[in-house]
Amino acid sequence: MSLATRLRGLRAIVVGDTMLDEYVHGRATRISQEAPVMVIRQSGTSAVAGGAANVARNLSAFGLAASVIGLRGEDDAGVRLEASLEGTDHRLLVDPSRPTTRKTRIVAQRGEQVLRIDEESTEPLSEALSERLVEAVAERLDRASLLLLSDYRKGTLTEGSVARLVTLARERGVVVAANAKPETAAWYRGATIVSLNEPETEGALGRPIGDPVADALGLRDRTGTESFLVTMGERGMATERFRVPAVPVELADAAGAGDTTIAAV
Repeated sequence: MSLATRLRGLRAIVVGDTMLDEYVHGRATRISQEAPVMVIRQSGTSAVAGGAANVARNLSAFGLAASVIGLRGEDDAGVRLEASLEGTDHRLLVDPSRPTTRKTRIVAQRGEQVLRIDEESTEPLSEALSERLVEAVAERLDRASLLLLSDYRKGTLTEGSVARLVTLARERGVVVAANAKPETAAWYRGATIVSLNEPETEGALGRPIGDPVADALGLRDRTGTESFLVTMGERGMATERFRVPAVPVELADAAGAGDTTIAAV
């Protein structure tokens, strides 16, 4: 039986920081006379759902039925984010006090990023909205095989909501995976697997990575998770048990690589 066949019919819930990824496409034509910057002749624009929604898209590509639960502001970017998720199982809570997280990338020829502009708030979600978030997840958990918490530190996930979500999922036998941050990794105690990239791992360790397998083991024990994943780009990745090498590829833009990695794992 193929992997795709085995995965088909499994349900995943992705919870976390949803955002709108905007792209301004163009071609660098010259250096501006006004300042030492490139002049980009715009040829088009595009926008897709990013952040936690991109993780859900990756899971769907692997054959799972993926729901996404997140947050948006009461603004035009939020309306566009909602529209980009049309046809998918999603629930975006609306917080009028903050803007929709939006990343606008200026992309020149060969897909290379020239500039990125972020619009966001990192204030923690209010207790009332956090309660609604947990309720939205709980309604879907009995039909899920996986709960994936996607934390970009934009405020959607709080220490309290993470603890409740991990507990609810594990009580139902649901696998819990998380993309965390150094300052929040300990929130995910009891999770099945938590991932940090290389700079984040070094932030959590307070030093450069030494033996990645040993460092993953140390972080697993410190955070109280079942397994810990350290991703290191071209140097591959490691858990507390083994190391996985990387296959070198030519790449213009690594945006979204972490989303794809945690979905694949």
